[in-house]
This record gives sequence, structure tokens and C-alpha cells, in this order.
Amino acid sequence: LLQWYNSGAAVGSADATGEFYSNLDSGVYTLTATGRVTKCRSNPVSVRIESRQIYPMFELLMQEANCKLNDGYLTLALKNDAQLDEVLWYKDGSMVRTGPNLDQAAAGNYQVTIKTAFGCEAESASKIISKLNLFNGISKSTDGLNNMFYIDCIEEYPNNQVQIFNRWGTKIYEGTGYDNATVYFDGKSNAGITLLPDNAPSGTYYYIINKGDGSEKLVGYLELVD
Repeated sequence: LLQWYNSGAAVGSADATGEFYSNLDSGVYTLTATGRVTKCRSNPVSVRIESRQIYPMFELLMQEANCKLNDGYLTLALKNDAQLDEVLWYKDGSMVRTGPNLDQAAAGNYQVTIKTAFGCEAESASKIISKLNLFNGISKSTDGLNNMFYIDCIEEYPNNQVQIFNRWGTKIYEGTGYDNATVYFDGKSNAGITLLPDNAPSGTYYYIINKGDGSEKLVGYLELVD
């Protein structure tokens, strides 16, 4: 008969019997063996189970989603030797994926819960942001087509600032909170030393877009045509 005790001594009633004693916390356990025929009891033998609970250290790596597409990506990069048992991803309180990688995801806020094999748990949050989709051709015609510098998904960055310069480096337009609806560039100047009463001349112009989220500014050109 094998008897197990949850302490460093074989005192009182045994806490378990049998060949195996599993699912134990860290600590000291003691075993005695009693012969079925002779009824002789062995000297107690104690063993210590060391704690291997390692709190997980990690970072979340993000790949942007193209505007209005489900092609964003978050992945969990573990930075220590914690043994992961479960990784759960949530959006708006609902679980959307399990495992270390969240792929084919739309832009938005996500939360991750990590559980290790030894019961440690950690949580974190991250955001998949949208890449802006720019339509950099502007027509001064009145046909209602391409009549403004349209920046798709710019509304996801409400603290944005858009500046436009002519080829001599003179700023001709500046808009804060650009939203394609109430704040937009349609070829008319609102800044610089020479305000034009009508449309700016046809030609190549240059833009600087500050999304207002601390990320790198976007720089490029647009064409204004008749």
C-alpha cells in the first residue's frame, strides 16, 4: 500500500493512496509503502516539487490592415520561457480567435488573454490600424467625378492634419480633422501668402499627412487637372 502525505512527514491520515499522485502544487510531499503480506511499513521518503510558474513576458506585433479590408495581423511574440497553454483573442468583448496569431483581421481594438501551462495568466490590448487609401487625382471639372482629394479611412484618425504645397514649396492648403465631407481639398487654396479666389492652377502638388497618432507622416504628390 502506497500512502501519500501533503507535508514533509508521514503524520495523520494519508492524503492519497496509489502508485501515482498527480496534479499537485509546488511543495513537499511524503510517501510510505506498507507490505500487503508482512504489513511492514517503510521509512518515509519526502520529495519537493519546485514551482515552475513563469509569468509570461511578451509583446504584440501588428501589421496594418488595408482600408476597409480584413487583412490586418497581430502576433504574440513571447520573450521568456513561459509554456503557453491557451491564447484567446477578443474584439468588443467577444472571442474571435485562439492561438498566437490573429490574421485576416479588420482594423480595430483587440484584447488578448494568455494562460500558461502552470496557471499564470496575463492580458494585453493592441490596435490594428488602417492604411490610408489615397486618390491623388483631382479634376476641376464640374461633372462630380474626382472633384476632391479623397483619402479613404482618414476618418479613423480624427486628430489628423493635411497640408498641400505647390512645386515651389508654398503651402496652399491646410486642414485639421480632414474627413472628406466637411474638411477636404478640392483645388481651392486656404493658406499661404497668396490666397487664390478660385481653383489653384493645374499641375503637380505635394501633400503631407499627419495622422495625429504618433506614426510617421505620409508624403506624396497629387495631380490637379482641368
